[in-house]
Amino acid sequence: MKLIKCHASSFGKLIDFSYEFSDSINLINQENGFGKTTLAVFIKCMFYGITDGKRSIEENERKKYKPWNSLDRFGGYLVFEKEGKQYKIERFFGNKASEDSCYLTDLSTGKVYDNYDKIGEKLFGIDEEGFLSTIYFSQKNLSVKSNLSITSKFNEACDIQDTSEIDKAISKIKETASKYKYSGERGYINDAKREQNEIIRKIEQLKSDNESLVQLKDDCISLDKSIIDTKGEISNLQNELEKVLTIEANARNKITYDSFINEIKQKQTDIEQIKNNFNGLNVSYDELNNSKTCVNELELNKQKSQIAKQNLLELQGELDESDNKRANKFKPFLFIGSILFLIGLLLDFFAISSVFRIIGTCLTVVGALLSIFDFSKIIKNKKPKNNIFEDILSKNKAEVISYNQIITSYTESLQIFFDRFGLKGNDYAQMIETLKEALDKINLYQQNINTLNQQIKSLNFDASNLQENKVRSSEEVKNLIQQKNIILNNLISKKAQSDSYIKQKEQQLLDVDYLDNLLDENKQKIARLEDELSILNSTYKFMQKAEENLKIRYKDPILMAFSKYLSFISKEKTKGDIDIDFNVSIDENGSAKSTEYYSKGYRDLFDICKRFAVIDVLYTKEKPFIILDDPFTNLDNEKMTMALSLIKNLSNEYQILYFICHDSRKV
Repeated sequence: MKLIKCHASSFGKLIDFSYEFSDSINLINQENGFGKTTLAVFIKCMFYGITDGKRSIEENERKKYKPWNSLDRFGGYLVFEKEGKQYKIERFFGNKASEDSCYLTDLSTGKVYDNYDKIGEKLFGIDEEGFLSTIYFSQKNLSVKSNLSITSKFNEACDIQDTSEIDKAISKIKETASKYKYSGERGYINDAKREQNEIIRKIEQLKSDNESLVQLKDDCISLDKSIIDTKGEISNLQNELEKVLTIEANARNKITYDSFINEIKQKQTDIEQIKNNFNGLNVSYDELNNSKTCVNELELNKQKSQIAKQNLLELQGELDESDNKRANKFKPFLFIGSILFLIGLLLDFFAISSVFRIIGTCLTVVGALLSIFDFSKIIKNKKPKNNIFEDILSKNKAEVISYNQIITSYTESLQIFFDRFGLKGNDYAQMIETLKEALDKINLYQQNINTLNQQIKSLNFDASNLQENKVRSSEEVKNLIQQKNIILNNLISKKAQSDSYIKQKEQQLLDVDYLDNLLDENKQKIARLEDELSILNSTYKFMQKAEENLKIRYKDPILMAFSKYLSFISKEKTKGDIDIDFNVSIDENGSAKSTEYYSKGYRDLFDICKRFAVIDVLYTKEKPFIILDDPFTNLDNEKMTMALSLIKNLSNEYQILYFICHDSRKV
């Protein structure tokens, strides 16, 4: 079997990378970082797929080789030849195994086999682990790890029949035994022991709980007492709060009460001040209305008097003019009366005060009487044609006198009225308005006082409830109540938890007998499992012995091949031996020494010889290709020369892919 060519679309550092293989040695000598190991892994992945079961990037091929920035598909193809026919494997990988694809094409017929996932196992007869332990030489590991697939391959190569059932039986026994007792704390037996320990722990816990229940019940009694006491404290605080709230409300009402009292006092002071300004202002609205009527009547009579006086003056003027023409001698009473009458009219007409008006009225009356006295004499001497005119004049004078008497009466009455309040002046209407405004203010203030008294009554203010010894405010008492409620709730919650716990533990105590029986059953189960494991171990040993007897059949062929390759790397005729588990020992002066006694370089050479020996025995029908991923880094110059000589000789039989990064290891 040999490789023809490969192409990586995108795989790690390999982007659109192609390579054609020669039949013998394919030397790939490139610097570090080129992608030599990546190419080796790519070839392995074409046959066995990608490994992604590990978490670390180093061991997870899907994470490690997935392209970062390339737009090409993750994967590629490989062309190889098997038994004279060429095939092409195409594999592309996704983010998980379910997204992977694999196609195998028979290039001679063009037939395509899709989802042909286990191509490597069918081509080489071994699984991926066996491939990595034989054909694939890596820098990390050159040893051979025996597994079931390699064993089966050996049996097939050595014509050993009916070994598959033994291998399956050994594998099944080992798998079954591992379920009984894994390494660490896993397995049926350890599970049963953990179950046993848990039962014992529960029994001991229940017994301990039984002892603590007595104390817990006493604690519950104390909790009940604390709950009652706390409720009592809360009740007392609530009573205190009610009293404090009443006191505080009364204190707030006192401020309003004092404000109302002060306002009432101010209104009363204002009322007294108004009354003092008007000699007590002992008057009613009816009196004011009557006085206002008098003032109106006074003004009306004044107007009438003025009109009558004006008419009288005009008549008197006409009469005087007529009499002056007829009179021959002086009439003293008529003259004096006329002067007084005129002066009285002027005073009354132009009076600036009631006193002058009264004087004017009196002079008018006296003057009129004197004029009448003297005029009576004139009348006797009058001619009959003036009698009508003189009657009208006399009638007008009488009317003026009547008006003046009415005016005097109203004036005297009003003056007496206003004297009650200490008011002076002749503007009676304004004085009445002043009195009315004062009376309105008094009534308004009295209404305010009545309203304030109603508000005081609605306050329900109790002066006797103003306590000076109040210790705590309502906020302080509320905070204390809140704190006590928190304490009470905690106590109630703790009591409920304790009651529930006691009930639970009392119920669990009933399970002690059940747990004792369960413990006995568990002990019997452990004993039975240990017996079964003992039988499995004994069976496994017998089966292993049978397998060893079969393996002895292919020990000699491997030893012969190992000795052949050992002679290539040894100047002297070094003898070695290899057991059925591929452990190598070297004959040193008649004593067999394990390879562990040798240097790392020698151990690598021994492992290389062992690998090629295994390959010789496993692949008798068709030689496979071999991948050497720079496996000689630990060899010195002498050993390197021997290893390169070995590789050169092997290239006559095998197609070799040899990856190196230094010319010193060049073939």
